[in-house]
Amino acid sequence: MKTISAFLFRYQPRISCRLLPVRLLIIPTSQTLYIGIAATEGASGTVDVGFASHDGTYSIDFAVQTLGGNGASAPASGIGTPGLSGAQTPTGIASGTHTPLPLEERPAVLADYFVDKIRNYQQEHRYKFVGAGLTRKVVQMSPQLPARLWWELDIVPLVFDKPLEDPLAQVSRHGIMFVDEEADSMARKCLMFAVVFPKA
Repeated sequence: MKTISAFLFRYQPRISCRLLPVRLLIIPTSQTLYIGIAATEGASGTVDVGFASHDGTYSIDFAVQTLGGNGASAPASGIGTPGLSGAQTPTGIASGTHTPLPLEERPAVLADYFVDKIRNYQQEHRYKFVGAGLTRKVVQMSPQLPARLWWELDIVPLVFDKPLEDPLAQVSRHGIMFVDEEADSMARKCLMFAVVFPKA
């Protein structure tokens, strides 16, 4: 930790003034970010989820995971597979479990997963997410997620029906947006409402 020496004047009635050394402790603050979350149903009961973090100017990080599946723990390459990215960052966890996500357990499992991953990411990187852009599909898959983000992580959830459209962007070869692109779009769309919760 860094310290700064400063001097304070202390008034004494019989002596004019005397300088006393004081040490101030400087504690680094968390960086304020926005997060985008997207999810889509994959094959065989899997769920492809994407996270993207944005600082207001640049996209900082992203991760794509597949939850459920046939027990494969390595992420797919995503080439030719809708909803998967071709890149993987070290901030994600090993994806996949040994059974598909049952529909009746999916809302709680997804909410637990998102809250735990975001909490761990914030603590590890000393970030504070102030806003979360969620796709309508994520909220349909896990209706309790927005309330848990607000209650447990103090993140303002914003639910959007559709991502930002860029008229100059090329459409993917199947005419759909990949889950990582959709998460990044949610983070950028969340920034449009940054005046509601300005940076500290």
